Amino acid sequence: MDDKFLIRTMKYLLMQDKTCNATVQGNSMLPELRQDDIVSITSDEIIVGDILVFEYNTKIIIHRLLKVIRNNFLCKGDNSFSIECINKSQIIGKVKSFVRNGFTYKIRECTQEQINLSYLVYKEFVKSKYDVKKTIATSLYKEYKLKYLITES
Repeated sequence: MDDKFLIRTMKYLLMQDKTCNATVQGNSMLPELRQDDIVSITSDEIIVGDILVFEYNTKIIIHRLLKVIRNNFLCKGDNSFSIECINKSQIIGKVKSFVRNGFTYKIRECTQEQINLSYLVYKEFVKSKYDVKKTIATSLYKEYKLKYLITES
């Protein structure tokens, strides 16, 4: 299906106070969201730490909101290095819950420490001239990975 049509449809449904679903593609939100999880999207109020669904370069992206600076929303996948700077008109909604293997889970609350460390990982990525290998070798990234990316399941 054409992403532009899908985006318009999702925004329309959410404006009608309905929810809509999307299937996760990729691993940028590991460990919270995995490939093929089905997320439930709402138009509820957005706060820093929420996982947003938004339009970026004509694609639908599901990433966490780390900061709001003026009218710019800075989003990043938990398991990513880059930040997307978007405006409010690009936001489709926020993820409230997801279905994995037939079971429904609520999105866990994100701590301020996780938000701060995730943003600092991005800063390290920029400082390393966008070199992933250099970034993952830093003590900051190792701390972030240990605290937020490694799970027991």
